[in-house]
Amino acid sequence: MMLDPFLKSQPPAYRHRLESCVACYWIYLRRGMLWATWGGRTQRLREEECLLLPVGAEVDLSTSASGGYEGVSITILPPDPDAWAAAHPILLRPSAEMGRLSRLLEVGLGGAQKRPMAYCRHLARALLEETRFQLATPPSQTRTLGEAIVDEVEEDLR
Repeated sequence: MMLDPFLKSQPPAYRHRLESCVACYWIYLRRGMLWATWGGRTQRLREEECLLLPVGAEVDLSTSASGGYEGVSITILPPDPDAWAAAHPILLRPSAEMGRLSRLLEVGLGGAQKRPMAYCRHLARALLEETRFQLATPPSQTRTLGEAIVDEVEEDLR
């Protein structure tokens, strides 16, 4: 599984439509606000919230005219993209640990304490491991996005 962590920001009045994502995207907002619309439903992401965009997602992302956002993002290219497909994006209100790891990743990716990319990828894997605890999925006979994340992260950590 390929992980590409990076700093993410968009200006005020940003608008972008993602259609049939070929990767999975994990976005954590540190400052500002981001609106995500899919299936006729709009969700507002606030500071310290996370959005997981699965493979195949179709979503409109936007910021308000008065403010953009800043945060960190991870692009995830799984070896089996179909296993990471889901019906819709997932909004997470992260745990304290996820917040701490996200702040460490933000510092590691930029600024005076910039770290090597291997260190940042290690933090990205830890964030995905923590994400699996945040995904409350009911037991099912089918493979859920949460189970796919668990399997892929555990395989990478071996």
